[in-house]
Amino acid sequence: MSGRCGMNALMTHRPDFFDALSHIAGNLAAHAPLAPLSWFRAGGPAELLYRPESRTELSACLAALPAGVPVCVIGAGSNLLVREGGVPGLVVHLGAEFAAIEVLPGNRIRVGAGAMDVKLAVAARDAAIAGFEFLRGIPGMLGGAVKMNAGAYGGEISDIFVSASGIDRQGNSIQFGPAEADFSYRHSAIPDDVILTDIVLQG
Repeated sequence: MSGRCGMNALMTHRPDFFDALSHIAGNLAAHAPLAPLSWFRAGGPAELLYRPESRTELSACLAALPAGVPVCVIGAGSNLLVREGGVPGLVVHLGAEFAAIEVLPGNRIRVGAGAMDVKLAVAARDAAIAGFEFLRGIPGMLGGAVKMNAGAYGGEISDIFVSASGIDRQGNSIQFGPAEADFSYRHSAIPDDVILTDIVLQG
């Protein structure tokens, strides 16, 4: 995913909400640098950076996170500007564990929200599935592409979208079809607090 996260001055102590997540599986790191995760290679650290290894881990983390803690999701960092002050709250980074690409019957592809757009375009080409070519011109990952209805060269996500699965701020699984996504130009109705995990697309 991409965008601009809210900022405040970096705290130098362990986050107050850290203890609530101490039992959670996955990689948790306080005051983790975010510059290596942004294409600009600049910016301050996350108050707490979380790298889940599965949907189950992500769901458990969000369910345990105190309600007042802000959550920011980053993907490839292709359109992410991080200020030197750092990012408050929990920053979730979806990595390789969410990047699977699976070709399904009927010219459909199931793809993780952490898969790079260009890699999906290549996988579709290799499977002789048309309709994904426009993704070659879009940097970033599928989760962000779906949320903003990314497009290029006359194509956009809404043209090939079938469904998406995600996890809301309370840790609940939630599904979206075309009606729920309600795509418009570079926009979708998928709530900001939903972290997409899997998408099904139709060639």
